[in-house]
Amino acid sequence: MEKNKHWRPHVKAFTLNVLKGGLKDRPITRDISWGVPVPVKGFENKRIYVWFEAVIGYLSATKEWAALEERPDDWRKFWADPSCRSYYFLGKDNIVFHTIIWPAILLGHGDLNLPYDVPANQFMVIEGQKFSKSMGVSIDIPEMLTRFKPDIIRYYLAANMPELKDSEFSWEDFGQRVNNELVATYGNFLHRSLSFTYKNFGEIPARGEPDERDKQALTRISVAADEVRTSLSNCEFRKALKGIMDLAQFGNQYFDAVAPWSLVGTDKVKCGTVLNVSLTICKALSVLAFPFLPFSSESVWRQLGMDGKIEEVGWKGLDMPLNAGTKLEKPAPQFAKVETAGGGEFQQFASLNLKIGKVLDVQTHPNADKLYLMKVDVGKTITMVSGLKDYYTADELKKKTLVIVTNLEPATIRGVKSEGMLLAAEEGKQLALLTPEKDLPAGTQISSGMEPGQKVVSFKEFQKLDMRSGSPVAGEAESFNLGSRKVRAVADKPEPGKKYAAFVSGEKALVLSGPDKIKITFDKDIPVGAKIR
Repeated sequence: MEKNKHWRPHVKAFTLNVLKGGLKDRPITRDISWGVPVPVKGFENKRIYVWFEAVIGYLSATKEWAALEERPDDWRKFWADPSCRSYYFLGKDNIVFHTIIWPAILLGHGDLNLPYDVPANQFMVIEGQKFSKSMGVSIDIPEMLTRFKPDIIRYYLAANMPELKDSEFSWEDFGQRVNNELVATYGNFLHRSLSFTYKNFGEIPARGEPDERDKQALTRISVAADEVRTSLSNCEFRKALKGIMDLAQFGNQYFDAVAPWSLVGTDKVKCGTVLNVSLTICKALSVLAFPFLPFSSESVWRQLGMDGKIEEVGWKGLDMPLNAGTKLEKPAPQFAKVETAGGGEFQQFASLNLKIGKVLDVQTHPNADKLYLMKVDVGKTITMVSGLKDYYTADELKKKTLVIVTNLEPATIRGVKSEGMLLAAEEGKQLALLTPEKDLPAGTQISSGMEPGQKVVSFKEFQKLDMRSGSPVAGEAESFNLGSRKVRAVADKPEPGKKYAAFVSGEKALVLSGPDKIKITFDKDIPVGAKIR
């Protein structure tokens, strides 16, 4: 441990504290019925402790791979060759298993490589809270991927990685960093270089004799490449990403300084040279950023007409020259500014699990003449009790597509268990049911970009949430009318004058929506500001 100067300080300090405190024997079996059996007679009712056998999987999986590839000794390249380095990526709560227990097993076996580095991350929290799916404090990745490109998410997580201390995910910070860094700096340089070249040359121009400024730009690529390579080798991923972003910022400065727009009409050869240098920086960025931004990197690589894929050529792509004369296709921006509606200010609404429900059957409640007993398909069939007799006939309801709260605490009403609650807006004697503006299948999640709640919500908790009908104000950008007041709409631009169901938090409103940003409206007219219950 003492000689591992490259280990992250908190990993090394933790491990040394354990060692200095004195190692104690730990049982490697458990009295449980599931897991890996102990291959010793008399231990049939015991199983191997998961964190003893799990780490062995690193070695056994490599041996199995070698056998499946019909190269049974190839596992030794990873475990017996002293020049091979193994890295273990994990969270800080797993440090002891990888810096104490697993090395002890390897030392006990003998002649196998010990971990070269255990770059354990600290924790990331969200809006000051620990991630907890059961408590509704989480982010739904599939839903997030419907709103943002994978590279955008990868960028923020890498830039905000808790390498040395805990970090925090916040929707506001996510939007600011993506828009101000990835879009305005990195994406801006790529697009302006490619689009200017396409517009004025239609192909990659030849590089003429570079002047001193051009030579410095090319040298800057080599310096950045060395910095990024070193940082990645040291598992300093934030530092590596910063080196990439610094090169992009330099690219913008170079582009502004050489001002190709002032050369294109007076010295097209020189203009071609500076554009060739700019595109060379773009190529270098695509290679260096590939570990972080693989999709956009491959896209830029293709737009530059380079052979193969970055994934195949690797770092050699830095030395591959641009092919002058290669025709360019019209470039497309890699990134666009993001809207982070559904972020932290509306986190309290993430406790709800809302789904589209299709009414299957409606009958009068057997024990209450003023109540309906409804069968509704929300991905599965549930029973609900509703008090809609004064507003809808049974036949009218049988045609409805509704929005159902599926994780509300079940209530027994007049002897019948109600397993969900439909949402409706009410104002005086007027009532309107919430329904999608376009037809959606039963069970479709209405999450408005948030992770749907998993825990059971009490009716008392539900009553604290402010949901209302509202309407975007024509001619007033982002203004949302709630009748008694106007607030700011943070959703994608809904249609002015149309009435939508919205979450309300302070002076902001978030329109309820499902996949493809299909919004929730009402089955009949209802005043703005009507309370949704």
